[in-house]
Amino acid sequence: MPKGRSTYNNLTAPTRAVLCIQRCEMTEISKITSKREIIRKVIFEEDKEGIIEILEKYEADEISGDALSRYWDIEPGKRDRYQNGLRLLVETHAEMGSNPFDFWEVTFRRIHQAEGRSAAADWIEANFSNLPCHQRTYRIVIKFFVFCERLQQARAYLDEALVTWRGGEFSDILPMLYAAEGDFEKCASLIPEDASKRGFDAVRAYAGIAKMTGRWNTAKKLLESLSGNQKDHIDKRAIAQIDTFISISGRDFEGELPVYVIADIGSPRFRRVSQCLKRFGLPFQTVPPIYGSALPTEALKTLSRRQFSNQAEMEKLVGTFLSHAKIWELVRSREQRRALVLEDDAVLCVHPSVALTANGAKDYDFLFVNERMEHSDLLPIGVPQTIPLPTLIEQKKPRVIGADMYVLNDRCADGLLREMQSGGVVMHVDSFIAHFGMKQAGSREGLKFGCSLPAIGVECAKFWRE
Repeated sequence: MPKGRSTYNNLTAPTRAVLCIQRCEMTEISKITSKREIIRKVIFEEDKEGIIEILEKYEADEISGDALSRYWDIEPGKRDRYQNGLRLLVETHAEMGSNPFDFWEVTFRRIHQAEGRSAAADWIEANFSNLPCHQRTYRIVIKFFVFCERLQQARAYLDEALVTWRGGEFSDILPMLYAAEGDFEKCASLIPEDASKRGFDAVRAYAGIAKMTGRWNTAKKLLESLSGNQKDHIDKRAIAQIDTFISISGRDFEGELPVYVIADIGSPRFRRVSQCLKRFGLPFQTVPPIYGSALPTEALKTLSRRQFSNQAEMEKLVGTFLSHAKIWELVRSREQRRALVLEDDAVLCVHPSVALTANGAKDYDFLFVNERMEHSDLLPIGVPQTIPLPTLIEQKKPRVIGADMYVLNDRCADGLLREMQSGGVVMHVDSFIAHFGMKQAGSREGLKFGCSLPAIGVECAKFWRE
């Protein structure tokens, strides 16, 4: 065999593919020979038996990520024989600087669905560690680690990539990582000026970030930048939701909603909830809680107007109730059109403005805002639902009602305070609110109570970590 041929055969498959393409580009053959056909030939030489069987089994006429993704339809005990061909496919594509990851993305999702996040992350490390060192390789590794919630590893890969490729194309990876870490405000600050030109997936992601941080005009601008065909893949209600809020506020949300937090400054719970609010760029007022144990016994008995099984229960119930009543007085005295009230154990998964953009939300005087719904109860991304209180209790039972987070207006605050003054403290504050709301539902001129379920919160989390 000629020496040149022997040397060629001793080269790795990726290198042989690059040489073949370079030769073809220098001759007339390039007019009839595509890169895909060359890749097919090189891999065929290296892994003849495995590739032939896959092509014949699935009647595929070319080696592509889609054809080889059928690997996961093969019985588990027979998969090992195809590993070499799959590895060669990815290495060859990566060596040429093209996208080798169609198959790997399908594979990752299959493992994730079948065996869970941990197994998928382990698979990533095992299969990408020997790939050529390209920006594209690092991008996909970081993306997959974020999906698996291995955020420290994702951050380590990103730091390494930024050192290796200063000025590299990682601008869309950074916002994704910040969002996964929960720093939505930092994430939103990194939305690039040319985000609308980054493709459908990027636009959809950036629009979601903008909505989560209350940048509604930015979200609308991004979604409207999509072409006609791409818009067909966006839920029309998501855009209508943005229009609804803009029509209410007239501008971006930031600073429009007074926020009150019932918490002891310096406590671990306060630090957690305050950090969350700061990430969303929301200013807030801390209202120290009232402790029933600090009140005179006679005052407790006067306020409670019921018999309790023990003193500690009465002190806790009355103290929590009065803490909320203190905020109702502030909202009423300041004539605030709407205000958000949080206990220190509340969890904010999205910008609170989401709760106010559901259909009809502006007509409510009071809205429970919490995440006590099962995943199956949630609507598609970007479409929070507003449910009247009677329907909520009938369909979902009282488990979804909680005073840990809610929105109310001054009119409702006045009604709650009047009801408390006439009836005293006879039940937990969340039950009291629900009871009063149900009484109002039976009145033609009564206040309107409901629950705004921010489905976008859980669905956005799925979008980043699917």
